[in-house]
Amino acid sequence: MKNQRENKKWLLGLLLCSFLMLVTGFYLEKPIEVQAGIQKDVYEEPTTSPTAAPTMVPTTKPTVEPTAKPTKKPVVVGRVTSVYVRKNSNSITVSWKAAKNAKKYQIERKVKGKYRVIATTSKRKHIDKKIKFETKYSYRIRAVSDKSYGAYSPSKGTILKLRKTSIKGSRKGKNKVSLKWYKVTGADGYVIYMSNYKDKGYKAVKYIKSGTKVQYTKSGLNERKQYYFKIRSYVNSSGKKYSKISNPIKIDKYIILKIKSKIKQLRKKYPIYKYWNHVGVSTRNKEISEIVTNTPCVHPYDNSISLTCNYYYCPDNIIGYQCYGFAWKLSDEIFGSNAKIRNHRSFAKAKAGDVIRYQGHSVIIIEKYRDYITVAEANFDRPCMIYWDRIIWKEELKGAEYSTRY
Repeated sequence: MKNQRENKKWLLGLLLCSFLMLVTGFYLEKPIEVQAGIQKDVYEEPTTSPTAAPTMVPTTKPTVEPTAKPTKKPVVVGRVTSVYVRKNSNSITVSWKAAKNAKKYQIERKVKGKYRVIATTSKRKHIDKKIKFETKYSYRIRAVSDKSYGAYSPSKGTILKLRKTSIKGSRKGKNKVSLKWYKVTGADGYVIYMSNYKDKGYKAVKYIKSGTKVQYTKSGLNERKQYYFKIRSYVNSSGKKYSKISNPIKIDKYIILKIKSKIKQLRKKYPIYKYWNHVGVSTRNKEISEIVTNTPCVHPYDNSISLTCNYYYCPDNIIGYQCYGFAWKLSDEIFGSNAKIRNHRSFAKAKAGDVIRYQGHSVIIIEKYRDYITVAEANFDRPCMIYWDRIIWKEELKGAEYSTRY
């Protein structure tokens, strides 16, 4: 009985649940629309619209800032403190001391007020070959490390001077002089100056417009005048700039040159340290005055005449022995025996080829200088011995008599 009652309860509960489910489903399918306070049944077929796909909004990518690198500390480049310049024959060498942290060095040169970079080098020396002589150049250096620069060094300047040259010359005939000089490195040309006096009156007589030309012939000269020549080089740099002028050279009168040429021949004909005598030599068919030997005469006493002494027929029919005869023998060979003779007592007027009689001794002048002469002579300190180039000072010739044939 008990089981039957429990089954009935269970069945009733099941029916009640089914009813409630049915009623609930009915109202869910037919919603109630309330309008103006009246409830009515509304059934509408639901309109199905496709659901629009949601618009995708692009997500903005966040900007990622790179990690900042640490700032590199700049290299501190030291200053070049010492600059040296050395002048070469045709260039200038610039050198300097090392600067701190320098990898290279920048060389700047100033000409006419402006500095310009002429080289960059890792060395500590630079040779500047692109230069003009007689032009001032100033140099300054600064050190370089990548893009860092040191301060400029103090400037150092110099001028490469044209070298002073020297000149030589000789007469070519009566009216011309051939001039030659040494080439000057860097010269653009030369100027030749001429005067009749050693220390004054010089005038430019020729501009040589080539630095390589080293000779010139000056014509139209007077055979009876002496000349002096000087020379100097120049460069064309903002006008002409000149070297120092050379020492002068003397070009003697034409007759002086003839005399010097004769004297040169006489040196060979009557050699120094030979004897103007005829000891042991036969004089038959010989001119005694032309004979020289290696043996001195035997004189009975000093400065006397021995039988072997030479002699010469001098002007005014004087037979001259030893020093007197030898001096006039040379004079006749230079000028000729018929040349006129004038006598004077002035050292200032003395010339090469003049015969001098002083202190009982006779000589002939070889060269004349301001304060002395050089002479040729025989029988000076040894009987009949020939001697050349002895110096006689002006003071020793006081009261001397000069015989000239000019």
